[in-house]
Parts: sequence; structure tokens; C-alpha cells
Amino acid sequence: MNQLKTSSASNNDLVAFQARACLEAVDQLDFIVNALNYLKEHAVYNWLGSFYSHCRILVYRPLVSALSTRPSVPPVPTPWKWNWVQLSSMFWPLISKGSKPSDPSKSTFIFVVSALKISGGVFEAYRLASELRDSGEDVMLVVMWSSPNEIENTQQIPIRRLTGWKTRVAIAAFQLPIIVIRFWWQTRRLKSIGKHPIWIFTHYSTLPLAMLVPKWCRWSFVQDLEWRFLGEGVSAQLLKKFIMAVYRRSHLIAANTGLEFALRRCELKVKGLAPIWADQTFMQIGNKKRDIDILMVLRKGAHKRFDLYLAFISQFVQQVNIRMVVITTEDKIADQVRPLVSECHVRVNKIEIAALYARTKVFLLLSEHEGFGLPPLEAMGAGCVPVCRDSGGPQSYMLGALRELLLPLTLPLTEVCKIVTTLLGDTVEFQRYSEVTRHIFHEGLAISGKRITKIKNLMLEQ
Repeated sequence: MNQLKTSSASNNDLVAFQARACLEAVDQLDFIVNALNYLKEHAVYNWLGSFYSHCRILVYRPLVSALSTRPSVPPVPTPWKWNWVQLSSMFWPLISKGSKPSDPSKSTFIFVVSALKISGGVFEAYRLASELRDSGEDVMLVVMWSSPNEIENTQQIPIRRLTGWKTRVAIAAFQLPIIVIRFWWQTRRLKSIGKHPIWIFTHYSTLPLAMLVPKWCRWSFVQDLEWRFLGEGVSAQLLKKFIMAVYRRSHLIAANTGLEFALRRCELKVKGLAPIWADQTFMQIGNKKRDIDILMVLRKGAHKRFDLYLAFISQFVQQVNIRMVVITTEDKIADQVRPLVSECHVRVNKIEIAALYARTKVFLLLSEHEGFGLPPLEAMGAGCVPVCRDSGGPQSYMLGALRELLLPLTLPLTEVCKIVTTLLGDTVEFQRYSEVTRHIFHEGLAISGKRITKIKNLMLEQ
């Protein structure tokens, strides 16, 4: 009996030992996984900090020693020091160009944009920055490249430019290393004065800079699934992997619920929403006479489907009673469509666009993909009725009765033409849809007005 008890006890000890060993192995594995995740998230930033410290010891101190002067004893730099002085004098203007801040000590929220070009994504980032500034926060814009046609800085937000180079896709990859160096230098300058701002990256081209700042203050404002811009090929998949890798190591703010769900399907955690909505200016301009039948905003990019717009315009170009108007930011597009439409406006301001919307009956969107699609919503504020292909973004605001005008991507263009023609000929239906658009716009405006308080609380708590 005692032998059985002894045997049983030894078996229990063996089981307990095996359980402890298994538990310890799991703990060690968790430690290894956590360590790897930490290195992935912080390695670049920590390595650059260490590199900077070593540079101060190896370069900065000898440089200062070589350049320092005393009244009685003139400096006699060694050849090694002299070479460092010459090398630094050659590369210093390249690194520090445009690095003087307007007033960095007051900056708290810093938006990083690729360029201030006229586009929906840039407008929305600028608008978010403006709202933060109006709420009493200090805001700054960091711009990577310049653009021939830039948005107006109506709010006088401080802008720090990393380069004066124009945006060109073909040479952007070769310019990026210098931009990375200059951006890193800006982060060091802010840190040297004891400031730790919140960095908000707004476009996939800004994401290479994101790993140069600590994770706790690294945010991405997601306005679209940007790898969709390249279609479905290998390049799109590579871009998606890069974007996903940075998103997993950043705090994410999504522009609408549709994007939030899409990001969660990619196993990404979204911290909060900054719901995009159009400016109230578009509902303040009234016009009883709507002399424009169809208005279109044409932009470059395969997913914007300029080819479909040309085919649509050709269907109505011979009909004198159908008045079509085009808005664009591209001179080449304007030159191509100007002979085919009644009016063509290039790079118009917000007030002029609002006046055009107030004159319009139907706004037509034929894009293949839209992260949000702001122009149809702006037109809704003026009572203009949107007819849109289901490109993703319009689902956020084409609600209720407007779902009838959200057309499948597979619908032939001839059917789209019939739907637009029928709507233009039915005054009662048009008036019904117009009232729905104003109601949806007014409700969304009230909701979006509360986003700034939530965003500030969310970002400052991290």
C-alpha cells in the first residue's frame, strides 16, 4: 500500500513537473514573440537614436574642436579633423535645407502630407488640421514635395517643407532617401527642445517616414485602401504588404465605418473614427434655377475611369437639350473634354464649386474605387442628386432612397445613361431625391462636428 502511494506521488510530481516545464516553455516563447514584435516596432527609431549619439561622439565633438578658436592660440586641426570639416560642409546644406521651423515649440499635432496638391485626401487632412487648430491646439504641416497647383492655406497653418522638388512618380524613389534624412533631422530638433508631438501620416507615400518616430505618437489617418490604386497586380500586392506592415505598428484613425470594417477584415485594430463630411458652405448657396443637367468631376488615375466618362459624354454630345459641365484639376483633361461639353472649369475654389452644384440637377460619379468620394456629398449639400457607381465610399452617404441611385459596377454604361435620362425627365422624382439629399447632408454635418473632441481625447491619452 505504501509503495502504491509512493508510486502515485511520484507520478503526480512528474505530471506537475511536466506542466511547469510546458508552462515555462510557453512563457519563454511568449517572451521571444514579444521581443521580436518590439524590435519590429521600435528597431528603426532606436537604431537611429543610437546612431545619432555615436555621430555626436565621433563627428560633432571633433568638428567643434577643429572649428573652435582661442584668442592666443590659433587652432591647428589634424588632417583627420580637417577632412571631417570639409565633408560636413559639403553635405550639411543638403541635409538641413528648409529645416528652419516657423515656431516648432508650439507644435503638438503634426500632419505629414506628400504634397499640398488639389485632391480630396489633402483637403480632408487640411480640414482636420484646421479643426484641431480652431479648437485651441497647435498644428503644423510637414510637406515632402511641392506641387504646381496647391491648395490655399486659408487658415495660415505653419508649413515646413522638406524639399522644393516637384512630385514625379518616376524619380520619387531616388528622392526619398534625402527626404527621410531631412525628416529625421526635424524630429531630432523637436526632441532637442523637449517637444514630443503627435505625428499623423496621411498617405502611403508618407509611411516610410513613420518608423522614424516612436510608436506611441505614430498615427495614420486612413482615408482609403490605397493599394487599390494600382489594381490587382503584383505591384498592388507588394504595396499592400508594405502598408499593412506599417499600419500594424501604428495607431489607426479611419475616415468612415466602411474603411473601419475593411481594415478589421485585414486583422488591423482601428483606434477611432474621424468621420469625413463635406463643408457646410455647400448647403448655404441657394439657387432656384438649375440650368446644368449633369455635372462631373474628372481626375486622373485608372480607378477614376476617365474612359467611362468620355464614353458617357459621347452618348449625349449630340443632344442640345442636355447641358453637361465638367470640373477638373488637369489641363490635359480639360483640353480633351472642353469641345464636348457646355462648360469646363479648371481648378476652381470652394465658393465657385458650391455655386456650380447649386445650378446642377444630377451629379455623376463613374469611378471604379473611392475611399470616400467627397464631390457627390458636396453636391448633395446643394440639393443636387447623385448618381454613382458603387465604388465603396458613396455607401457612407447614399442612404435610404438614394440607395436606388447607387449602381452596381457591372451595370452597362447604356443602362446608366437611361437612368440619368429618366431622372432628368421626371420632375417629381427629382424633387423627392433632392429633399432626401439635403436631409442626409444636414444629419451628417451634425455628427462630424463632434469628431474633434473625440480625436483629441483619443490621441492625447496614448
